[in-house]
Amino acid sequence: MGLLTTAAGIGHLGSYPQPTLPFKSLSAREAHIYQIIGQWLIPPNDTLPGHGGDAITLQNIDDLIAEVPEATRTLLSALPLAFEHGSLVLAWGSRRMSDMDATALDAYLRSWMESTLTAQCQLVAALKTLYGFAYYERTDVLEAIQIPGVCAAMATVE
Repeated sequence: MGLLTTAAGIGHLGSYPQPTLPFKSLSAREAHIYQIIGQWLIPPNDTLPGHGGDAITLQNIDDLIAEVPEATRTLLSALPLAFEHGSLVLAWGSRRMSDMDATALDAYLRSWMESTLTAQCQLVAALKTLYGFAYYERTDVLEAIQIPGVCAAMATVE
């Protein structure tokens, strides 16, 4: 059994591209995973600017994670890993998420989004919340959907 587990896990080894952005908290692995998930979750389209895996959104995710307490930051660091390596459990022996082709990636992430398992649903909710703040609160996105971005009472007075 140990050999089988090891053999299945071999597909989950590897390196990740170094980010070109100066992240405060995201590792190369986390940034790459968030980029893939973000582009799948909020794909480029003709209506809204950017997408869920673009540089602005990734920088916003990094900024959000950098500002939370250490214990929460640790939990948020584990979030992308659950999606990256969840394929070991959910699609036994499958390669890591970031090595999947477009068809396999779509099927894998759809299985997460359609799951009825509480743990998976909670991780998906956390992921969607993170992208909700990182992408849908961007000024350019809010302007595109014609929603005022800053509450006047919350605006900083200079």
